[in-house]
Amino acid sequence: MRNGRLAGTMQSGVKDLTTKLVVNEITVFQADSIAKPAFAALLMKYREDNSLDLGADFNTLLTRWKLPEHERTGQDVVSLRRLLVLQYMAFRLRGWRNSTYLDGDVINTKIAYQNIGVADAPLVSTVEDLTLLIRAIASNNSPISESIRSLMIGDDNLTSLGDGAFYGMGMMKDTLTGMPIYHHGGDEPGYSSTNIYIPHNDTSISLFINCGVAQGCIQRQSELVDTVLSNEL
Repeated sequence: MRNGRLAGTMQSGVKDLTTKLVVNEITVFQADSIAKPAFAALLMKYREDNSLDLGADFNTLLTRWKLPEHERTGQDVVSLRRLLVLQYMAFRLRGWRNSTYLDGDVINTKIAYQNIGVADAPLVSTVEDLTLLIRAIASNNSPISESIRSLMIGDDNLTSLGDGAFYGMGMMKDTLTGMPIYHHGGDEPGYSSTNIYIPHNDTSISLFINCGVAQGCIQRQSELVDTVLSNEL
């Protein structure tokens, strides 16, 4: 997506081995860790209209159960802010996949996913919607307020990951060829996802690949992302 308009899509393969239906920009996939910025944005929107202390002990927000004591109890408070910037927000979703290409063979992962909760991949979406999501979070021209954007990706609220990379609330920031980019992505057995926003030309990029975790998948995905970014930066 460029300048708020869907500029073009690239697709290959089928979304179901039985029906042979071709994937496209509106095919629904599990978005893996891209659920993190989506959840953080929703929670920050809730915080705008309700009392919510991001620095409070997380146990004060819980009613039905409490975080158990651990070796650092009394030293470091497990706060909502820390969970948002450093940890997974876990929910359950009945996952689905039909097939994946892994290590040279097509295997059926539907059996593994159809009856289990996928804790770190609670969001299903399309490529088109994810381009809108990341643009809404990282762009100055969006329905999300500046106060939310500052909490999520403002420089004062970023945690350094080293080598010029930073992490905010569900969103990473890097600098390539002197230009900032915001991104997130993830991998699960059978699929992987990438979501990128480039501020200087108002371009958002989303990738879904029905291949994940295996080294060959990771390498091919990295090569594709590098190619796309080299054409945009």
